Amino acid sequence: MSVMSQPQNTTVLIYSGGISLAPGDNIHTIVTITNHSVWSTDNSLYYQYAPIQYWDVEQGMVKCPSMNGTCQMNVFDANGWYEIPLMLNGQEFNADLSVFMNFDQGTVYNNDFGLMFDPNTFPCSSMETFSKP
Repeated sequence: MSVMSQPQNTTVLIYSGGISLAPGDNIHTIVTITNHSVWSTDNSLYYQYAPIQYWDVEQGMVKCPSMNGTCQMNVFDANGWYEIPLMLNGQEFNADLSVFMNFDQGTVYNNDFGLMFDPNTFPCSSMETFSKP
């Protein structure tokens, strides 16, 4: 995921990490996030200030235990999304890592169309733009 400053018209922060899925019990998917990496043009202005968080309609918010270790979350098989809490030049911003994906027993579907997730046609990446200088 990359974050672009609109006034500067440049990328100011890039987050990357590996995501894997496995079936949990009969109503959960186990999501594991590894190899977190954050690059910033200025670590005092643009940085991640809290662990990745996941939201779904059944359990609300689930947070990773830390910002840099392996994160394993047991998420409800339903519609949800991941956010990365960022500080962007003094402004708190929850950037979407994935928006409205539907998890079902270790498989993820594109919620808009009900199709299986395909990294070639619907990549697991996003770009956010903020307007504060």
